Amino acid sequence: DTTLGTLVATNATSGNIVVQETSGLIIGGTGVRTLGGNGNINVDVTAGALAVNSVVTANGSGTVTLNAGGLLTADAVISSTSGALSLTGGTGVTHTANGDLTTGTTGTIGVTATTGDITMADGTVYTTGSGTVTLLAGTNVVLGEITTTSSAINVTATAGAITDTTAAETANLTTSGTATLAAATGIGSAGGAADIDTTLGTLVATNATSGNIVITDTDGISVSGSNAGGGSFNVTAGGVNTLTVNAGNLTANTGAVTLQADEMTLTGTVTGNGGVTLRPNTATTVITLGTGAAGLNFTDAALDQVFTTGTLTIGADTAPAAGSITVDAAVQANNATNIALVTGGDITFAAAGALTSGGAVTLTANSGAVVGNNGATTNVTGTTLTIGAATGIGAADKLTTAVTTLVATNATSGNIVVQETS
Repeated sequence: DTTLGTLVATNATSGNIVVQETSGLIIGGTGVRTLGGNGNINVDVTAGALAVNSVVTANGSGTVTLNAGGLLTADAVISSTSGALSLTGGTGVTHTANGDLTTGTTGTIGVTATTGDITMADGTVYTTGSGTVTLLAGTNVVLGEITTTSSAINVTATAGAITDTTAAETANLTTSGTATLAAATGIGSAGGAADIDTTLGTLVATNATSGNIVITDTDGISVSGSNAGGGSFNVTAGGVNTLTVNAGNLTANTGAVTLQADEMTLTGTVTGNGGVTLRPNTATTVITLGTGAAGLNFTDAALDQVFTTGTLTIGADTAPAAGSITVDAAVQANNATNIALVTGGDITFAAAGALTSGGAVTLTANSGAVVGNNGATTNVTGTTLTIGAATGIGAADKLTTAVTTLVATNATSGNIVVQETS
């Protein structure tokens, strides 16, 4: 037991370093180190703050355990060759860009703020070989970069939000395994660098009270989770990759869902009563509803995985705008009140193309045309049909409808030709 201002401790060959301090403590000088063997380092400040201003490093499989009754501040590297790292701050854990946590092989990393926040700086990195990484904060978690090759990453902001502090948009979380994120008031947010950037195999995200969930992955990702407070749930799969909603399902409850990827697999359900948008990640990606194999494809069964009392929107005419949309079979989103097709190109109904909704239908091709199949099928069935196009509506091949109300606007050239069946 000690009552010190500054601690400098080096153990050369074997054995542990165990220090219990009764008031605030600074680790300074050459730091606290084991230079041989597999000895553990345990520094416990029962009352007051612990400031790590110099390195803390355990040789071999030695573990590092740092506890503070008050705030724990890391301004230097805390590491082990392969042992577990454990940091606990009674009123929070704060890192500077110098305060990295590093271990190897299966060494785990655990950081706990009993009350208050875990705050990583822009430049703070947690790295392990293939060990699990767990962050648990009483309030908020501010993320730098966390990397493990294949194990779980678990981040919990019990009464607050999980946010991103990396201006360069490098991945906050990297693992081929599963990242589980839980917060009360949001997980990332829209705009600039505010989203949570990831390179993950699987994501489970749960937000309890308020705020949005906004995740951008660098490649393909499997996702599930819920946003219970009415905020949105937005996930992007980068590049030309697949976003999978797995059997855990994805729900924004009364909020909106936006999924952005060049390929999507809806194994689980997608629920957002504020509306659901399924849009491509790469501009001009073609979309097919029915049986097509090219581009972003949705079968009739896939569309039935979407639940909304609002509108299911497929495609987009804002960057990255969708390419042409083709309806090549009979499709109906049975669990969506309304449906909208939106593109920067044309909307075409192939020979067997038929789109049915129990509510309103919107077709938007503000830079292109809406092309029917000349009466081969009833192309659109619904209540109100609203069409916006630039170069013709049913001009090349007439559009056949079964609706109660039609609103059609063509902006630039071409005719409007619609045949109503009832």
